[in-house]
Amino acid sequence: MLVTLSALAGILLIVLWWSAGLRPAWWSPIDQASPALRDRGTRLENGAVTLMYGGDPATAPATPGPANTPRRFTALVTADDAQAWLNTKMPQWAVAAGHVRRWPAEISDLTLRFENDQLLLGARLQTTSGERFVAALLTPRIDESGQLWITAKSVSIGRLTLPASLLLPSALPPSATAAAEPGAAAMSNALAGRAPLALRPTLQLAGSQVLHLRAISVKDGNLLLECEVEPAPKR
Repeated sequence: MLVTLSALAGILLIVLWWSAGLRPAWWSPIDQASPALRDRGTRLENGAVTLMYGGDPATAPATPGPANTPRRFTALVTADDAQAWLNTKMPQWAVAAGHVRRWPAEISDLTLRFENDQLLLGARLQTTSGERFVAALLTPRIDESGQLWITAKSVSIGRLTLPASLLLPSALPPSATAAAEPGAAAMSNALAGRAPLALRPTLQLAGSQVLHLRAISVKDGNLLLECEVEPAPKR
């Protein structure tokens, strides 16, 4: 009996290891040098600036709007537009903003899908044992106190999908985690649901204004962001 159970356990481990090495259905190669991809990412970024400042990106900092008048708007982002920005703009932005020391070379081909009320974020990883494909099914929300939560429901390696609590600590290769510090630990805690991703999801704008993210949701295959721009508090 014990021999049979051991054999079954061995077969199960082999199947799990084999599944983890397979390319998942959600992944397809991304041409990082594609002019169309870069143009799409740039157009999304310029459009975001236009919404944030309520005017042409070229003149936005000079036209902050009426003093002491909050301005609300809703942004609708498609998965394809967001994926283009993630691959062409986000690595440089993350380094410039101080979220990571350098963008890990082991991480590429960032993939984004919006499914029901969740989003699937995936990437290709180069590890010492070869190529791996990692994805997380995430639920974004703003709670009653205005904190931003992005909690992982499940994490996948290849075609192997397990609860996030089992895979989060080992999903990234050590070299990628080291490069991403100090943001890696905070991100891991946020994905595990142990802490919010941001206590105050805000962005300081030119012209003494601040943008607040008031709500976030996935609807009809798009990401909806409800924002409010108001004058920055006087110090």
